[in-house]
Amino acid sequence: MKKLCLLLVCIMLLLTACNSGDSITVTVEINATDILSNYDMLDEALKDEKYVPANGMILEKTEIVINEGDGAIDALEQVAKLKGIQIDVSDGYAKGINYIYEKSCGSMSGWVYEVNGESVMSEYFASDGDIITWKYICDFSTMSFE
Repeated sequence: MKKLCLLLVCIMLLLTACNSGDSITVTVEINATDILSNYDMLDEALKDEKYVPANGMILEKTEIVINEGDGAIDALEQVAKLKGIQIDVSDGYAKGINYIYEKSCGSMSGWVYEVNGESVMSEYFASDGDIITWKYICDFSTMSFE
């Protein structure tokens, strides 16, 4: 009995040590609605609702729990795994989401993200309650960066 109690205490301590970081809740959405306005530019192989849904939303707003100190890429990776969405991330950059890659809809197209409605052009560390929107843009030259 003593060995069982000791084992249980060790397991609890191990679990506590593994979960010592604080967690936060963020909302993530993946928006490809810009493609709908530029559908003629989209790679022919991607002209299917399994890649670009009729409403352009690959993922509606979804709350997830991440570790404090995690960034927008970490949130994307976690929600993609949770929802079974294909992503291709390298060095903090989302090259592809749901098989839609940079240049899939024109030479100046690709993925960007906003936090709470504001464009972010550098690494961002999430805060509790943030809304992180991944957006596919077909022409970066139309974006304003302030």
